[in-house]
Amino acid sequence: MRRLLNNVVGFDIVRFSGQHNLRSHLTSALNIYEIDRILDVGANEGQFGSFLREIGFDGYIYSFEPVNEAFEILSKISADDEKWIVFNFALGSETGETTINVSEFSSFSSILTLTDYALEHWDASKVNHTQTITIKTLDECLANGIIPNRNLLLKMDTQGYDLEVFRGAKNLLPKVSCMLSELSIIPVYEGAPDYKETLAIFEDSGFSVSGFYPTTHNKNLSLNEVDCVFVNTAMFTSVKKAD
Repeated sequence: MRRLLNNVVGFDIVRFSGQHNLRSHLTSALNIYEIDRILDVGANEGQFGSFLREIGFDGYIYSFEPVNEAFEILSKISADDEKWIVFNFALGSETGETTINVSEFSSFSSILTLTDYALEHWDASKVNHTQTITIKTLDECLANGIIPNRNLLLKMDTQGYDLEVFRGAKNLLPKVSCMLSELSIIPVYEGAPDYKETLAIFEDSGFSVSGFYPTTHNKNLSLNEVDCVFVNTAMFTSVKKAD
């Protein structure tokens, strides 16, 4: 079957070894696509960057976090890592300034407004204060040499703003081998696109779903949010085979 599918569709079937979770999935993706640069958009306090080091990634990490309090912690965590570069601004579809709502639990902080559902289910999501922030685009960062034109993984966790980040990266996308985005199944932020719309736009742009990983459920077990891994279909013919 493996050989047959290879002949029919023109690419090899890759099996992920071990437990099929996000950790092993990303580890395999980093190896298969030979990724040595990661864009960490919505870095918060450096959780994803620390996770990358834990799984053995030793390439460059470029972390973007606009909230001052979170950025201060991010800066301290990354200070002794010369390959972990941090930036104190947001990314979106166009350059400018806006206001971000800073929640009591900083990972809920967003340019968008929380829905009544979110406020009802997560007390820590309540807004503590607001902050004026700068927004740039990934294409602007690419043009200015802030980030490299290399084989990349783009991670986005911007609390309802991922699609805006994606729209600001048209010139960069051909170099993005893999993508990780958080999708809300139940609306958490006012004005955020429906997850089906987001999936359709990503797929129409050449990114195929590689894995879904639930992050939060309700008490009734309905799904709130998932981390979704995507792979760039244009890279299928050039990836190396898994060990």
